[in-house]
Amino acid sequence: MSQIARKSIAAFALLVGTLVPVVATTAANRIVEVFNPAVVGSSVDYGQMGYIDDDGNFISVAGEKILGAWVEFTFIPDSRLDVGRFTAEMAVPVLDAPSELFRVTASQLVPIGNGRYRATFTSQQFNGTVRTGRYSVEVFGTNASGATVPLHGRLSADSGFYFSVTQPD
Repeated sequence: MSQIARKSIAAFALLVGTLVPVVATTAANRIVEVFNPAVVGSSVDYGQMGYIDDDGNFISVAGEKILGAWVEFTFIPDSRLDVGRFTAEMAVPVLDAPSELFRVTASQLVPIGNGRYRATFTSQQFNGTVRTGRYSVEVFGTNASGATVPLHGRLSADSGFYFSVTQPD
C-alpha cells in the first residue's frame, strides 16, 4: 500500500506513552492502514484499535473489517545467539477470524546483510471484525524447548504488525 500517505497516528498505547499505532488512509477505497509497532523485550498493551483523524479525534475501528494483515520486522541482534531466539506475537483484536494470534519466529527471519535479519509476509488469517478492548504486541526470546529467555538487540522503526481495515463512516 505504498500509494497511501501516512496521515495520522493511532492512539491508546497504555504501557509506553510514546509508542502508538500509525494509520494511513486512502479516500478512494475507504481503507485505513493501522501499524502496531513492537519493542524488543517489551509487551505493549493497547487500549483499542483506532486512529487519530485530521481534527485530532480518536476514531475506533471496532466493528470494522480487517481486510488483510502483514508484518515487517528488521531485527539487529546483539549476537548471533539472539537470532535463533527471536519471537514476536500480537493478540489481534478480531472476531470471526481463523486466528487471533499473529506470530513471527526465528525460522521466518532471513539474513539481509550487515548482521541484520528481516521477516516480511502477509496473511488473511486475521480477516474479520475488529472487537473492542485491549490487545498487545510482544517481542521476546524463546529457547529450543519453548521457554522464554532474554533477547538482546533492536528493531527498525518500521518493525511491527500492519492491518488494512475498513474506515468508519
